[in-house]
Amino acid sequence: MISSHEKEGYDGRTLELYHMTSSTGAGSIVTQKYMKPGSQGMFGPAIYFAETREACQKKAKYQDALLIAKVKVGVSLICRRADYNLNYQTVSSLGCHSVKGVDCVTSVEYAIYNSVQIIEIKIAPFFPLYITLPGGAEIRAEGCDIQFE
Repeated sequence: MISSHEKEGYDGRTLELYHMTSSTGAGSIVTQKYMKPGSQGMFGPAIYFAETREACQKKAKYQDALLIAKVKVGVSLICRRADYNLNYQTVSSLGCHSVKGVDCVTSVEYAIYNSVQIIEIKIAPFFPLYITLPGGAEIRAEGCDIQFE
């Protein structure tokens, strides 16, 4: 449980953050314009982002696609240790929109609980990524911009 309520940021604060996923995951994000929160994580079921490309590469389970995202992190709850029970309701009841993990992780990471906080995603020119769209068409998605609505 959260022992203190250290916070930073302001309503509407937007950051450029990084997320790595599989080519299948990237294809789903491109076609659905939606990122699904994971079922578990250090700060509960959330969508996790790193502050840098390098940190993202070190942490990622899948390394097929590097996504660069504009994310509305707003007011962040600062967590200095893992809290696997955090969720949207708990974080928002504390007046926060996201979690910023520090000290308890190898590098700073952010967790958000709602895909609507993502404004835009770009598939980084990390290396060419070929994704299969519904209907079987394959596209090269390097440098692809995805606007979320």
